[in-house]
Amino acid sequence: MPCDDAWQAHLALPNVVLIDCRNLDELESHGRIEDALHVPCRLADDATASRRAVALPADPSTPLLCFCAVGGRSRRVAAALRAAGYARVANGGGHADVAAARGDGSRK
Repeated sequence: MPCDDAWQAHLALPNVVLIDCRNLDELESHGRIEDALHVPCRLADDATASRRAVALPADPSTPLLCFCAVGGRSRRVAAALRAAGYARVANGGGHADVAAARGDGSRK
């Protein structure tokens, strides 16, 4: 799945919040990125409903970087966050790419 252009630069922004859109079983089997906020979104889920299940940053100017297994669900969640008024949202695509870009890998 295509991710947003320049998502790596977005990852480097101060105070960026990582949004992991994978399901719990994916986190357990493939690891997680430390400090990422878990906003699960199954393929059939309404991304707007998924984001309501967790406490997101109150400041709509907080930079957010969404990712999932390959980028499809995170693209939908990123669009829902933009529609909700978050101005600095990017789709980083897949978990492996975001973990590699952070340089800290993932933890089980």
